[in-house]
Amino acid sequence: MHEGAVSSLSSVTLVTVPGLYGSEDAHWQSWLKREMPFARRVEQRNWDAPHLDTWSEAVRDVLTSVEGSVVLAAHSFGCLATAHA
Repeated sequence: MHEGAVSSLSSVTLVTVPGLYGSEDAHWQSWLKREMPFARRVEQRNWDAPHLDTWSEAVRDVLTSVEGSVVLAAHSFGCLATAHA
C-alpha cells in the first residue's frame, strides 16, 4: 500500500457490526477491534435474539455518533442489520 492510501485510512473510523451471539473473543471481528483500538463496535441489548429493526437502530446510533468517513465490517445477522440501517 502506498503512503497516500495509509494516510487516508487514518481519517476513517472502522465500525464492526457483530452478528448473532456478539462475536466472542476468538472471532475475527473481536481480533480486528483489538488491533484497531480506535474502532467502534455496535452493541446490542440482546445478542441471542436478533430483531432486525432493533439491531438496525443500534447500527444507526453508532453511525450518527461518528464524524467523518466510516468503514463497516459486518458479520452474520449484523450484515442484515447494516443493510437495513
